[in-house]
Amino acid sequence: MAIVGAGVSGLASAAFLARDGHRVVIFEKFDRAAPVGSGLLLQPTGQAVLECLGQRDFIVRAGAKITKLDGRTVSGRKVLDLDYRRLNGDMFGLGTHRSALFDALFSECEAAGVSFELGIEVSHIEGVDTARPRLVASTGRRYGPFDLLLDAGGMFSRLRTAHLGGQGCRPFPYGAVWITADVPNEIFTRSALQQRFYGTDVMIGALPIGNGGIADSAGKTAFFWSLRNDQYENWRLAPLASWKDQVVAYWPEAEPLLSKVHDHDELLHSVYADINVNPRLGTAAALIGDSAHGTSPQLGNGGNLALLDAVVLAIAFARARTVEEGLSDFFAQRRRHTHLYQMMSAYLTPVFQSDLQPLAWVRDAVFGAACRAPYLRRDIARIMAGIKTGLFSAMDPNALIARYRGRHDATQSS
Repeated sequence: MAIVGAGVSGLASAAFLARDGHRVVIFEKFDRAAPVGSGLLLQPTGQAVLECLGQRDFIVRAGAKITKLDGRTVSGRKVLDLDYRRLNGDMFGLGTHRSALFDALFSECEAAGVSFELGIEVSHIEGVDTARPRLVASTGRRYGPFDLLLDAGGMFSRLRTAHLGGQGCRPFPYGAVWITADVPNEIFTRSALQQRFYGTDVMIGALPIGNGGIADSAGKTAFFWSLRNDQYENWRLAPLASWKDQVVAYWPEAEPLLSKVHDHDELLHSVYADINVNPRLGTAAALIGDSAHGTSPQLGNGGNLALLDAVVLAIAFARARTVEEGLSDFFAQRRRHTHLYQMMSAYLTPVFQSDLQPLAWVRDAVFGAACRAPYLRRDIARIMAGIKTGLFSAMDPNALIARYRGRHDATQSS
């Protein structure tokens, strides 16, 4: 089996499949497999997947426990007031540095015997409609054939573009610039994801992400500033001090963090897209993770959806007799959940990041009231936690763990 991309979905899928005895090789375009990005919020769903891999305790120690989401206008009006404690069980979010998540997943791949082919940019699949397709690198070299090919190349996957073109990919006009910094505990609430809004074109956020597994490191915070992608170069050319003054005018508490920033290059520019495509590329080829269902970061579930793909894929293939049967089972299990979050991402993103200023008035009035209504606030918390699966349904992360641990039972009893 071959997987293209050593991101969250690629590494997690490889680890799960290799654990079950499959020979797996990951193709990565960079010369060294390494984490990309700053921080992410691991929801109870993503934590359940890491429990299946035996890495949840490490991630909990390395991260920061998040109990609520606190979103306000710059004038102090509450827009989002969501608390994990409104949900059943002992659920919480986990602010996590991507390097810690990468280390956990990479170590599982090594332990399971996953092979890596580094510095290879895959251009397309040869024989995509056959049972044993091959990968073709940009140099023309062919690899394979393989029983299964998975594209985990991310939102802007070259492999997906080669076979589907721009179909199903809608880039969002707004992205963000990020930085990770050490911040004194008293500056930001250490147990909350905090956001500040001004209209729909200004969004600032701070997510505690723990110490990354480094015992003597202070807790870090991932700080982001919403930015139109076509304004990024202008932002880089403008004096950094002017931008800092603008941010502090909206959120004075951010000043101690910004004092640590001395160059534009210290901030990472992230762009996002709405990806909504048929994940089946061929008989034995499929898209997973952001390559199949990329969303904006508003719902904080991109990495969690990718982790869920990996464990559900393992469950499906453990009981399948053929690759085609395993893929069909995987698609059927994931379709409803991913489509729900894709739909919410598409409709909610303009409310938080767009040039449609009137939407801010609606957002501030409707979301604030909804977060105070007993049933609605619990349902919105389910959306935040990644467990919402339908209008009146939600998944149980503990049940997912049980399904994984019993994945071979049905096969063994038949």
